[in-house]
Amino acid sequence: MAADVPETPATMPGVAERYFTRWYKPDVKGNPCEDHCILQHSNRICVVALADAHPLLQKGKAIERISYQISANCSRLENKVSGKSKRGAQFLTELAPLCHIFCSDGEQYTIYSCIRGRLIEVNESILNNPSLIQQKVSLANWLSVSFPTSPRPLVSLLWGVFSPLFSPPQMDTLQLYYQSLKKAKV
Repeated sequence: MAADVPETPATMPGVAERYFTRWYKPDVKGNPCEDHCILQHSNRICVVALADAHPLLQKGKAIERISYQISANCSRLENKVSGKSKRGAQFLTELAPLCHIFCSDGEQYTIYSCIRGRLIEVNESILNNPSLIQQKVSLANWLSVSFPTSPRPLVSLLWGVFSPLFSPPQMDTLQLYYQSLKKAKV
């Protein structure tokens, strides 16, 4: 009887699932559904990508181009990092823009760092092939790599960032809890 059941091969989890903790920042800067995904490695390095709920991944939009030129004087491509202490890295705040994504329908999305720290690297391969970022969250569609300044990098993001371990009812409970903490401190 046991011989009738075919064995299914066990699938090995990918690198992102094995070595990174996945965090989400929903509605960045109050923009509905513009969610970001932060993959945090055990060595504190954080990789920023788009969350599955982001409109670029949901609506099947055609991406025309990606620009790391933030302003006339600031380009994330000019980031030059050297040494163990990451000298020369651009400093990022939680709401510092990383890049601008332009769609063929005229819409533009600004992607933010979501982490206070130093910018180590940006993904230059998506400049030549912008459709890479529309893949599921993996290590091919990342936008930037940052090194947080705080030993607990996501402490400043407790409000609005949740691990996938929380179900939606638990997230509502957590939001109420954090709201009560904020009101108590005022």
